Amino acid sequence: MATPRCGRFTHYYSLTNVYKHHAPLVSSLNKKFGTRVVVVTGGIISSIGLLLSSFANSVYVLYVSYGIIGGFGIGLAYGPSIVIVGQYFNKRHALANGLVYAGVGIGLIIFPPIYQLLINKYGWRGAILVISAINMNIVVCGVLLREPRMKTNPQIRVKKMEFNEKKKQQNEIYSPEQPYIIKLRQKNDEINSRCQNEIGAGEAECSEQIDTHKQIIRTGKQSAEKNKLPLYEILGVKLYCESSWLRILCMSTFFMGLGHKVTTVHFISKAVSDGINKLDAAILMTIMGTTSLIGRIIHGWFVDLGHYTPMFVSGCTFILAGASLLLVSVTRGNYIIFGAISAWYGFTMGICIPLGAVSVKYCLGVSHLSIAFGWTLLHSGIGNTLGPPLAGWIYDITENYNLSFVLAGSSLILSGSLLFTQLAYKRWQNKRMDSHTHIPCDTDTQYKDEETDENFPEETYP
Repeated sequence: MATPRCGRFTHYYSLTNVYKHHAPLVSSLNKKFGTRVVVVTGGIISSIGLLLSSFANSVYVLYVSYGIIGGFGIGLAYGPSIVIVGQYFNKRHALANGLVYAGVGIGLIIFPPIYQLLINKYGWRGAILVISAINMNIVVCGVLLREPRMKTNPQIRVKKMEFNEKKKQQNEIYSPEQPYIIKLRQKNDEINSRCQNEIGAGEAECSEQIDTHKQIIRTGKQSAEKNKLPLYEILGVKLYCESSWLRILCMSTFFMGLGHKVTTVHFISKAVSDGINKLDAAILMTIMGTTSLIGRIIHGWFVDLGHYTPMFVSGCTFILAGASLLLVSVTRGNYIIFGAISAWYGFTMGICIPLGAVSVKYCLGVSHLSIAFGWTLLHSGIGNTLGPPLAGWIYDITENYNLSFVLAGSSLILSGSLLFTQLAYKRWQNKRMDSHTHIPCDTDTQYKDEETDENFPEETYP
């Protein structure tokens, strides 16, 4: 019987998926403390994890140091670094985001040979030690990140100034902020002292003034308690429950994560099992990485033209990528077919993976981008975790990778189909609303960014 292959993936996806599993928490921290603080902290923690890994004396220590600690730090740096691109760029968001994701592809091309040289010269412990120092460059990059000042329409700015002035006048009495409550206490003491020293002041009048200010203080405390956001809102659970687009994007990224990770882990093994030698099989991954890099770089200008929504483009590329994986089962060891599938799959996935953040911003707006992108990362991480061992389990039963790649291809096709289904539903819903037919409206019909006063209509259909 074949040796079970599920166990060998534990170390692999411990690091590659831990950084996604706490993504909603990272998004909340990013919103509270800012991108710079979170990214710098992530760079330090991930470097510490790598440093500890160089002293590991067992693989279980590596699971903790390299996987959990390092993965947690990378997660702190990854999500906010993608979100800040959407905060800076509006008209060319897809292009800018694609160039950022292209850095991942360039790193995968440049660093493996460097790592091998370090291992040859210093051994694996010394290599990891040097890599931890290289990883500290994340801290340098994080320090350079500055969240943009949101630009607003002049008319909107005037309205906001008028609104803030009214709000300020109201807060002079009912401000929930703790510092003002302290000022009210001081004011209360002043009235008490004046009433006691002022000649002719009636005792009833002074007592009434003091009681009034005590009531204001109590009102301020109660208002402050009411304005504290519950945990489920901070983590975006409420947004997840109310936004149909967010739920669809999360489910789509789950199936994408499942199918894509099966491919990246098992593709070489599939080629080797079909009679292709290991060196040639490894070149297939190089082909896939190169075309993926091309897709990441060039897709942005097309999406930014605005002819089609990011969700529509993502759906098309998901289905095309999934269809190419279904062809893997009929390659029969033909290296040319394997090469063509590698090139096409890498190119299509190089388009749809960066469009995840672009789609989230398009549907939910920049004000919800951080927390919503965190939820999509979480679902992608769950898919990444389940995919490789599930495909390995199928191989252990069938002793063949064909069904594993049918699973991967079907998952990607389902991912694209979910996006098309939602787009079609929103188009139908718009037609019903245009005909003045009463239908229950989605709670996320349109999100308006308070910072930029821009609309990101989620019903737009290409």
